[in-house]
This record gives sequence, C-alpha cells and structure tokens, in this order.
Amino acid sequence: MGKNIFKAFLRRAFKGIVLIVGHNGLNLGVYLGKVRLIKKIETKLSKYMRPEFVIFNGHKIYLDDSDALRLSSFGTDYHEENEYKIYEKYIRKGDIVVDVGAFIGDNSLDFARLVGDKGKVYAFEASQKNWELLKKNIEANNYKNIIAVNKAVSNKTGKLNMYHNPFRSSSDRIYGRDSLNNPVDWKAEEIEGTKLDDSIKGKVDFLKIDIEGAEPLAIEGAKRILKENKNLKIMIEFSPATVGNFDTTGEKYLKNFINSGFEIYNAKGFMENERVRIEEKSIREFLEDHKKEVLNLFLIKK
Repeated sequence: MGKNIFKAFLRRAFKGIVLIVGHNGLNLGVYLGKVRLIKKIETKLSKYMRPEFVIFNGHKIYLDDSDALRLSSFGTDYHEENEYKIYEKYIRKGDIVVDVGAFIGDNSLDFARLVGDKGKVYAFEASQKNWELLKKNIEANNYKNIIAVNKAVSNKTGKLNMYHNPFRSSSDRIYGRDSLNNPVDWKAEEIEGTKLDDSIKGKVDFLKIDIEGAEPLAIEGAKRILKENKNLKIMIEFSPATVGNFDTTGEKYLKNFINSGFEIYNAKGFMENERVRIEEKSIREFLEDHKKEVLNLFLIKK
C-alpha cells in the first residue's frame, strides 16, 4: 500500500513538472535530455511511475517502458491537438489511411475510429518491440480495420539499419542523426524496409509520416502514391536542419510538393483560422524562421 501511494505521489509530481515545462514551450527530452545522466534518471523515473495502460482519447493504450509520449502525464488532453483536429475534419468514413511511424498506435487507433468498418488503416512500425505493443493496443480496442506492418518505410525495399534510442523507444530511427543533425551513437539492428509504392497498391486518402528525420526517404519511395491519388492529404514531420542530408535542400524538397500539386501549410494553427500557407515565393523565409525546429506540415492535393 505504501509503495503504491509513493508511486502515485511521484506520478503526480512528475506530471506537474511535465505540464509546467510544456506550458513554457520547453521539452524535457530536448533540453534536459541533452545530459546523458538526466536522460537515464528521467527514463528510470518514467518506467517506475508509469501505469501499465491509460485511457486516452477514448482508447485503452498499453504504454511503452518510458511512456515516451507522456500519455500518462497529459491525461485526457491530446498531445497533438492541432493535428487531431485536422484528422477529424479530413479523414472520413471509408477512407484508406497509411500511418508511417505508428509507434504504439496512438494515431492508428484514432484513424481506425474515423474511417469506420468500411475503411482501413495500414500502420507501419519498424521496431519489433513497438510493433508488438501496437498489435496489443489494436486487439485491446477490438479494431479489425488496422493492418500492422513490422517494417521500416524508406526509399527502397530490402534490408536496412535501424538505430535504437536507449532512453526513448519513440525515437528509434533508420537515419543515424538527431533532429539537430548531430550523429547518434546508438545500437544498430538490421531490419526489413519497404517502399510504400511496393506495399500499398490501392488508393490512399490520407498519409501520416513521422519517422524521426527520414521522412524524405519515405516520400521518395511513394512517388506513385503521390501522383495517382488526386485527393491525397499528408501530415508529415519536417526538420529543416536534416532535410539536406538526403540529396536535396529544404527549398527543393518543399518545391517538389508544390510542383506535384500540393498546397503546404504549417499544421500549427491550421484549424484556428491561423493558416500559414507555404508558397514557392515564401519558402526561403519559412525555412529561415524555422531552421532549428521540428514541425508538422499539412499537405492538401488540389
């Protein structure tokens, strides 16, 4: 009993710290997490304090060891509120949604609810451990319309390396640099990779890509999907600091979307009538303003 009370006290205290730091625009994983000792302490505390599962956005979600998304800290507040409002508006019953970087399924479960029984969600997760939790969460919520695929999405089909973040499993990646373009010294594992064009043969209505900096590789492997799906919407993470490592530049990368018929918006504020559309003439200014950020872009094909 005493141990449970102490754990509950620590959980509340940690939740308070996370919320205070988040309210001030900081991120423990980015700022405090730069110190290796603090990373270890944070990971140990998270593993000790986290519950086995949470009820989040109407779903029962079993958590990873470190609760990397801090779902137990945010409670019922959606951790990506801007993005979820976009999902609610643009994902419809019967749609086909592809979730690249599904992690433990927090987005995939929402997508499954939005598309309904006649729709389908393809959830790609590279990490075996995360994929097993993803499947567990799908089963716990009794969804039959999610196909969980244990492969990394890239620009080629075949073997590739994945780097395991020792502190936060949500940051496992197939590209060996962090969001600020610093090399990572993490354990590498050979895994199966696939191009989306090889794995998805039918229509796609909505594509979400969040794979820790390797998004340009996923886009390169999805050229047919981007070309053939006339009403495609894409939510994609974008890091100006790392995009130049993929035989392109931030300017060329964004221009390619525009030339392919997409309108590009910053997801932040999109549903609050604060839409920032990134046009060809404003790309350089946008890249300069956000050069040290990692942000989500929302693309609408017109």
